[in-house]
Amino acid sequence: SDESYWEEKYRFINRSGEIHFVLDQGYIFRDDNGKAVKMVGAMIDQTESRESEEILSSQAQLLEDISDAVIATDESMRITSWNRAAEMMYGWSEQEAVGQPVDSILETTYDGESGEDLFNELISRNEWSGEVVQYNRVDEPMNIISSIRVITDHEGNFDGTVAVNKDITALKEIQKRLTYEQKRFEYATLVVSDAIWDAIPSEGSVWWSEGFETHYKHDVPDPDAGFELWKDNLHPDDRDSVLQDMKHAEDSGADEWKHEYRFCRGDGTVATVLDRALILRNDAGDIVRIIGSMNDITIQKEAEKELKRSEEQYRLLYEQSPLPMYIFDKETFKFLSVNEALTDLFGYSEEEFLDMTIFDLFLPDEQEMVRDEANRNLKKSQSGFDVWRQKTKDGTILQCEISGSDIYFRENQQRLVLTLDITEQRKADERA
Repeated sequence: SDESYWEEKYRFINRSGEIHFVLDQGYIFRDDNGKAVKMVGAMIDQTESRESEEILSSQAQLLEDISDAVIATDESMRITSWNRAAEMMYGWSEQEAVGQPVDSILETTYDGESGEDLFNELISRNEWSGEVVQYNRVDEPMNIISSIRVITDHEGNFDGTVAVNKDITALKEIQKRLTYEQKRFEYATLVVSDAIWDAIPSEGSVWWSEGFETHYKHDVPDPDAGFELWKDNLHPDDRDSVLQDMKHAEDSGADEWKHEYRFCRGDGTVATVLDRALILRNDAGDIVRIIGSMNDITIQKEAEKELKRSEEQYRLLYEQSPLPMYIFDKETFKFLSVNEALTDLFGYSEEEFLDMTIFDLFLPDEQEMVRDEANRNLKKSQSGFDVWRQKTKDGTILQCEISGSDIYFRENQQRLVLTLDITEQRKADERA
């Protein structure tokens, strides 16, 4: 060809057998006839920059995969970054959110303080964290734990913010448990944000984010001491299994690692954590870097124990109650559970009930009205007593007073119903 410039990227093996990524560029000198007579070029070693790009790409992927919404703004408080978790949490896509004023996307209310006061506090301290209420795209309120850091330029001037928001709405919801006196068990908890760590095994260094101090009460160590501090504070009963599992992941060629273990905080308390990491390797399979997040799940674990205990107490109250009760699926209206008092009242066995819907207990010409009323009541967390006619297995017509309330059953919100037979009471009222 008659080209005068050549460029190519390829891998090059040096005399030590190491593989390098190079960019080769050359200028072609030609004579008057256009024949190439000489070529002068330069090989540029891009190995380090390529590895940096891979690390940055992995860090960006970690940012996308993290369960918290990560939102960045510029100096005008317009959104510049909006990760996948933010899309899922708030309902706006990245394309819709980026470039918009953050206040136009995230309607936020604060407890006892104005947004202006909190912004001034953020500017003065370069960081702010706390609980707020934010609204998603369809105006549903969400309880959010928000941690915000200020970004500054090289001269120290305000250049934007980065916020990490965790939706704790589900953990704030009341866990309802009703007995025959309409008792309700409440349960709520908060999840703390992750502590991020970045390890370079070849250097023996581990960098820790400030979450290590905020959530685990240890001073953030120098990278050279980061691994030893972490290892020394692994719970003695868990230390060997954690280290062995991590070594297995490193030696097996795995590209990720996950382990749940106990970790000793700096204040003497013990946290249960879920540690997740991405293991970055070069083309030869050697580990270049390990980037992870250590998430404190102590509250969730304690909650699970308390919920299990509460559920066992509730189960005994429910099963042994003299009042007829049942639980049904809010979507299909099928019976999920019935107590003995209900089977005695209507004459059906438990197995028969589990093949029925709640409408099977009502008179055929009233079932459509019952369905409409049920759909209206399900929009509320509980409904008061309504009187309906119901039919037993042998055809007896009963006058029943019925009330319902939401309940957490088999990991889903379902409906608990109390049914009182007031037939004789109505007859007595009529005779009077």
